[in-house]
Amino acid sequence: MNIEEINESQWESLKSIRLESLVDSPDAFGISYEKAKGLTTEAWKLLASGKLGHKFYIAYGNGSAVGLVGVLNTKDEHELVSMWVKPAARRQGVGKKLIKVLLEQAIAEGHTSIKLKVSSKNRHAYVLYTEVGFVETKHKIELESNNDEGMIEMVWHHKMLVLS
Repeated sequence: MNIEEINESQWESLKSIRLESLVDSPDAFGISYEKAKGLTTEAWKLLASGKLGHKFYIAYGNGSAVGLVGVLNTKDEHELVSMWVKPAARRQGVGKKLIKVLLEQAIAEGHTSIKLKVSSKNRHAYVLYTEVGFVETKHKIELESNNDEGMIEMVWHHKMLVLS
C-alpha cells in the first residue's frame, strides 16, 4: 500500500473516493452526497489543490484507492477531516497508516495539536482515534448531514504520539 498527497491534477481521484465515502457513510461527514456530487469540476480542482486550506491523502492498494484522510488548516487550527476506508480494506491498518502520515506532516509543519469530530455512533472510528492518541474533549457538535446524537470532538497533542 502507498499513500499519496493529492494535488490539483488528481482531483478526479479525490472526487471519486470522496463521493464513495459519502454513499457508504452518509452520517459521518459534514457534507451530504448530494451537495458534494453537485460540486463543479473547478470546485473539485480547487479542493484538491490545497488552496482552500485542505490537504488530502489517498491510500492505494493493488492499484485502486482504498482510503482517504484530509486535514483542514486554518489560521488557528489543524483539523483531521474526511477520514474513510473502504469496507473491504477495514481492519487492515489502512486507517492508522493514513493518520500516521497526516500526523507526521502536521509535526513537520510545526503543529502541536490536531482536532477532529467523529460521529457518536461510529465506535470503530472512535477506537481507532484513541489508539493513535486522540482524546475526547467532551464537546458535542451537530452537523448538517448528521442525524444521530451528534459528533464528538477529539484532540491529539504531539506529546501523546502513539503510532505503531
